Amino acid sequence: MDLTDADVDRLIRKDKRLEVAMVWNTAGPSMEFLRTRLSLSPAELRKMVLSSPQVLTYSVEENMEPKLEYLEKRFSLSPLELKKMVLSLPQVFNYNVEENMKPKLEYLVKRLSLSPIELGKMVVSLPQVLSYSVEENMKPKLEYLEKRLSLSPIELRKMVLSFPTVFGLNVEDNMKPKLEYLEKRLSLSPIELMKMV
Repeated sequence: MDLTDADVDRLIRKDKRLEVAMVWNTAGPSMEFLRTRLSLSPAELRKMVLSSPQVLTYSVEENMEPKLEYLEKRFSLSPLELKKMVLSLPQVFNYNVEENMKPKLEYLVKRLSLSPIELGKMVVSLPQVLSYSVEENMKPKLEYLEKRLSLSPIELRKMVLSFPTVFGLNVEDNMKPKLEYLEKRLSLSPIELMKMV
């Protein structure tokens, strides 16, 4: 990976722990681990480090490898799927498996009656779901959609599986105005709106 001096300076300004990691030579093993474990090209590794420099401060044995193994086994991910997931959300190394990831995944499984395969497909297509709060994001959005569109649990499940990025939309700024616009502009009944969405 070819980081310029300017890249290194920018990274250290973002996170002072990187200077310590570079002095103690922990950044090198972290980069080498990520490169080999995920089969990252130099450009992919550079992009990951620039977007989430704290990955260089994490222990390979205590953080990175256990989390990659958990994700790989929990979702039966291929090496390519794991790579895609981590490149999309390198912050996954910041999340605690027991306190952060598992509760969110259990909520989705229970609330939407997802099978392990369905949950895996959702997380691979939208790794950011691991970063969303159940109470502040998932629960209110699912309740809003269910109520606003009069969705049955099966219909809600189908909608989220087809469009998991719904978790990234803001109810007040995005969902609500768009649904109101469609309803008014096209003179749709709630049932017609539900079918359209």
